[in-house]
Amino acid sequence: MPKGISQKASAIRSKELLICLVTKDEKLAQTLSDQLSEMQLSVKIVAPESHTFMDALYRFGVSAAIVDSRLGDLPQGVCEDILNGLGQRMPVIVIDVNHNPSLLTLDSESIEHEHHHFNERVTVLKNPKAEDIIATLGACGVLGYAGQRVWRKSVPFYNSQIAMNMLRENRGISLLTIDASAFRILESDYGAHVYAQVREVFQSILNDMWGRPGCFRNEDILCRRSLHSNTFYVLLNRSRNTGVLPLPGIVEEIAERLNRRIINAMWNEIFLDRKSRRIPDCVNSIPNVAIGYATALHNPCLDAGDVVDTVMEQSQAVARVQMDRLRDRQRELMHTLIQGKDLLFAKYQAIFNVKDLNAEIVEDAQKGKS
Repeated sequence: MPKGISQKASAIRSKELLICLVTKDEKLAQTLSDQLSEMQLSVKIVAPESHTFMDALYRFGVSAAIVDSRLGDLPQGVCEDILNGLGQRMPVIVIDVNHNPSLLTLDSESIEHEHHHFNERVTVLKNPKAEDIIATLGACGVLGYAGQRVWRKSVPFYNSQIAMNMLRENRGISLLTIDASAFRILESDYGAHVYAQVREVFQSILNDMWGRPGCFRNEDILCRRSLHSNTFYVLLNRSRNTGVLPLPGIVEEIAERLNRRIINAMWNEIFLDRKSRRIPDCVNSIPNVAIGYATALHNPCLDAGDVVDTVMEQSQAVARVQMDRLRDRQRELMHTLIQGKDLLFAKYQAIFNVKDLNAEIVEDAQKGKS
C-alpha cells in the first residue's frame, strides 16, 4: 500500500477512536488529553455538571469512557446503572474523585456504606495518575500497539474487560498468574519500608522482562491484581504457530522459564555491589515465587466473563500447587543437609578469651588440646 494512502487510512482510524472524558479534575483531564492527542487519538472532555455528558457518552464512535463516580446531580444509583451498562459494550474507567477506598479492596459492608455497586466490567481507580489510566486503556486494547511505549510506563490493574477483550479478539486466552505472596514475610521481618522497596524492584524486573527473548512478548499484557497485591497476571497473545492458543505444553514451559528468570534476576540484585544494589542490605534471601497457568477457547455459547473467571481460578490453583512443590523441594534439601555428616558436622567447640586470642590457640583447640 502506498505510504500516503496508509497514512490517510491510519488517520481515519484514529479519528474513529474517540475517548470520552467526564471529570471534575481539570488538571488530570488536560494531562490525559495532551498525552492521548500525541498518540493521534481524539478526546472529548465534558464536565459532569453539564447536561450534555449523556450525549457525549453515547455518541457514535466512542471507544472508551473515563468518568467520575458521580455524574452531576444524578442519584448515585443512577450513575452506577449508567456506567455498569456502558461497561458491557466498551472499556469504562471510573475515577474515585471523592478519594474513597477502591471498590476492589472493600468488603460488602464497606461497599454498602459507600453506596458503590459497580460491577466487575468497570475498572475503578482511586486517585489515579494519567499513566495509570493510559495503562488500563492500553491493556483493554483501546490504544493499539502504537501506544505501548506510553502506557507501559505503568503496569495496569487487572480488570475482566482486559481479559474478555483478548478472549474475543484471539478466539481464546492463555493466562499466567505470578504469585509473589510470600514476599509478605519481609514486612514482618524487616518492616514496611524494606518490603515496599523489594516489591518495587520485583515489579521493575517484571516490566524489564516485557518483550525480552525467553520471557514474554511485546504483544502480551502484564497486569497487577491491585495496588497492594503481590499477584501479577500475564495475558499471552495468540500463538504465532497456531494463530489461536499455543500448542500443548508450551504455556507450562513459558511459566517455568519465566519463573527461573525472575528468581535469577532477584538473586542477582542481592549479589550486586552496594552502590548498584536496589534491594536493602538487610535482605539476604528471596522468598519463593510461583507461576500458574491456564488456557481456554472462546465459546460464543458461554458468557465471556464466566470463561475468564474459570481460567483465572485454574491458573491460581496451579500457582498454589507450584508453591507447595517449592516448599517440598526445600524440605527435601534440608533433610539431605541434616543427614549428611560432611555438610553439617561440628568440628570442635571451644571458649576463647578474646584478649589473648591468637592463631596458635585456635589451632590447639582444633586439634582437641586442652
